[in-house]
Amino acid sequence: MEARNKYCKRSIGKKTISVIYQSEQPLKHCCVFEGFFNMLTYVTMKRWMNIGLCVDEECDYFVLNSVGNLKLLLPYLTHYDMIHCYLDNDDAGIRATKKILAAYEGHAIDESQRYKAYNDINDVINGKMMSKKQ
Repeated sequence: MEARNKYCKRSIGKKTISVIYQSEQPLKHCCVFEGFFNMLTYVTMKRWMNIGLCVDEECDYFVLNSVGNLKLLLPYLTHYDMIHCYLDNDDAGIRATKKILAAYEGHAIDESQRYKAYNDINDVINGKMMSKKQ
């Protein structure tokens, strides 16, 4: 369980990955997200807004809930022909994406270029662009 507001984030218990399968068998494609709200935003956009952010294929979904859970995630990804990485455009998200790309070379894509002006997918619908680094 996690409680959060603009002042703090608190968790009860140990964080782990969330796995959302679309059917009883894994699909050929999956999407990986850093946080649950990013996954929810993606699913909403895929269903209701065609703005080029989402892949055309049907996908299973994985949510890290913390980039520290990357090692837990990697074994789950062996079943997929293509892994779409929708991680944050910050240092931790970029490092995690690079690790997935290296582990599944030729089977993983960095989709963060689709929202390169934003930290994450949720910021896209909130219109919250990243500040330019000087």
